[in-house]
Amino acid sequence: MNSATATARPGSPYQLEIAARGHLIVSDVPLKLGGKNTGMTPHEMFLGGIAGCIADTLWMHAVLKSWDLQELSVTITETLVDDPNQPGQKIPRLDEQIQTKGNLAPNQVQRLLALAPKCPVHKLFTGNKLVNTTISHVPPAATPGVPAGQQP
Repeated sequence: MNSATATARPGSPYQLEIAARGHLIVSDVPLKLGGKNTGMTPHEMFLGGIAGCIADTLWMHAVLKSWDLQELSVTITETLVDDPNQPGQKIPRLDEQIQTKGNLAPNQVQRLLALAPKCPVHKLFTGNKLVNTTISHVPPAATPGVPAGQQP
C-alpha cells in the first residue's frame, strides 16, 4: 500500500508539507495565486510523478536488458484542447516527450517507447480505479465561559 500526506503549514495556507516513506517535500502555489512560490504546485508534482515513473521504468528495463542507455529525460507537458466529444469544452492533453542517449538499436528505442505507458503511475491515472473520500473534523477546545459552537 502506498500513502502520502499533505499538511498545510500554519500561517501559510497554500504551503504544504507532503510526506511519504519518511521523506518530506514542500509544495506551494505561485505568488499570483496567494502562495509564496516556495515549491512546485501539487499539479506540477503530479506531472513530475508521471515523468519520473516513466523514466524509472525505462531505466529499469534498460538495466535489466544490459542496454547502453546513458542519459534519459522525460518531459510531460499539459495543454488544454477542444474536447472532440463536447464542442465548446476543453480537456487536458498530456504530451510525453522522452529523450534518450546511448548506443541503442532502433528496436530498443521503440521498446522503450512502448514501455512508457506501462509505468505504474501512468496506469494509475489512465486505468480503472475507485476513489473513496472521507473527512473527519475536530472542533477547537471550548474557551472557558463561552458555550461550545460560539467561539469568539
